[in-house]
Amino acid sequence: MVISNGPAPVAVPRTNGLTEQEASARLVDAGLTVTVDPERVFDDNVAEGSVVSQSPTSGLVERGSTVTLVISQGPELVTVPQVVGRQFGAAEEELTGLGLVVEREDVRGGFFGTVREQSVEPGEQVPVGTQIVLAVV
Repeated sequence: MVISNGPAPVAVPRTNGLTEQEASARLVDAGLTVTVDPERVFDDNVAEGSVVSQSPTSGLVERGSTVTLVISQGPELVTVPQVVGRQFGAAEEELTGLGLVVEREDVRGGFFGTVREQSVEPGEQVPVGTQIVLAVV
């Protein structure tokens, strides 16, 4: 009489940073089933369409087990507002409130405190953390 130890376990390959297609192929080749979390997440370091995380992350599992992938939608983007003509303080407050980094560049002393130019065009979408230079007269 032979007693089975059950199905042979398989190692879960790491897929972080791979595209959804590459990760799915690697997991299927390992004998696993793939599901993709419908909720995509923002990630500043992982390109849009690539794997941010997986569950389980590693270890041995039964052949045919399901691995769930979480896919990046890239960095969070914000739309840059028009701040030319506004006072620097109000412009800085609005931009930093959106998660942007503001640098002031005084033109002719910046005595009046009015924004004359902005380094990123209004309406442009940029990642959170982008630096915007405001020329102030």
